[in-house]
Amino acid sequence: MTSSNSEIMSATITINNAIKLSPTVFKQVVYKVKYHFPIVINLQLQSDQSTLVLDLANTVTSETKDSITSHIQRTIAALQRVNQRFPEPTPLIRRDQSRMSPDGANLFYKSIIGSGGGHVTYTGFSLALVREVRSLIAALFQIVTRGASGDGAQDMEVPSSIAVKTLNELHYVPSFHHHLCFVSHLKPDEDTVKAFPEIWKSREENSDVPPSVYSSCALPDRALNPAICLHTYPLLRGKEFANGDRGTWFNASGKVFRFESGNHSDLERLFEFSMHELIFVGPEHEIDTHAASLKKLMGHLLECLDLSGEIVIANDMFIGADAKTDQARMFAQLSTQAKIEMLVHYGDSGSELMAVASLNCHGSHFTKPLSITAKKDDIVYQAASLCFGIGIERLSYAIASHHGTAALDLVKRLNPQAVAERCGLV
Repeated sequence: MTSSNSEIMSATITINNAIKLSPTVFKQVVYKVKYHFPIVINLQLQSDQSTLVLDLANTVTSETKDSITSHIQRTIAALQRVNQRFPEPTPLIRRDQSRMSPDGANLFYKSIIGSGGGHVTYTGFSLALVREVRSLIAALFQIVTRGASGDGAQDMEVPSSIAVKTLNELHYVPSFHHHLCFVSHLKPDEDTVKAFPEIWKSREENSDVPPSVYSSCALPDRALNPAICLHTYPLLRGKEFANGDRGTWFNASGKVFRFESGNHSDLERLFEFSMHELIFVGPEHEIDTHAASLKKLMGHLLECLDLSGEIVIANDMFIGADAKTDQARMFAQLSTQAKIEMLVHYGDSGSELMAVASLNCHGSHFTKPLSITAKKDDIVYQAASLCFGIGIERLSYAIASHHGTAALDLVKRLNPQAVAERCGLV
């Protein structure tokens, strides 16, 4: 949407008319541009699928505009293989029956306190709905895993930080370093602690933190939690699943923190949010069966919660050392259907879609570094893993957008056992 506000100027960047951007590539372009250039307020693809229109702060220099243009052109050129192979994501499931509540999104929005940068406090209606949705998903996940494994999942609430050593061991950093927020503290030596109050006083006017603070801080050995599932794999280090062992489930919840620069917003893309995940680790031949069941669960959640949306093949937003590496990672995810997302309409009009859940099949990416294996007959091979996560705040916002004041009663009335049975998962 182009604003008429005097603080915004509109700049049109035209891409080679022979190149039409697929929605998959356009999403990647938008994410990267707003990550590297937070001054970009909005970016739209015109109906010809070749012209990009950007809204920028009116203080932007011509040099910065040139940098943005160059960045977009390089990104698109590097993603051409993805653009050609995946021109339009075809929904695996689509549900359009629902209508948006005229007051739902506003009701939810009025009961949050946003402090910018994707930081939100929930009160009143939004807090009550978030709590109900969290309880529903926790109970549903336990029932689903009991049906899949016979003895359910190990319930876990993970801490808000994770050891950098673990991130390194799981090879997480090269793909998702742009999300990481490292945790540090003062060096505990006596001289640093005594000197710090004066260092803090030395900060410049209009500056919250003095630049010299970094020299007083220890090298971080932890990061704020970027994903729930990362806490579970080390618990199975060195495990060998014996013949007939169907694998291990975790029913895990906690807070996730991701820095996303100019992509943050008060509801659609938060810096801090609650996730509830099902994580499976076990024999590779079990993965397809469980993935199919969880896709079915996504479709039935749309139906049971009376939400309009889609289940689609998706990809993560990669920002690697170079755009060709990002292309390779995107191509691998899309071509193997390793990531499936549940997208739901939200807001006043419901014209846009937001991912509220995702299913990720990792292969042996996390099991191989930890020597987690499975045995079939006399052959030992690498175990595999998957995770299925639901963003509690996003799902709550989507439910409110559809049902308004009736959202709380709808969630309270839902019987998780009945939902699981309807999906054929018990």
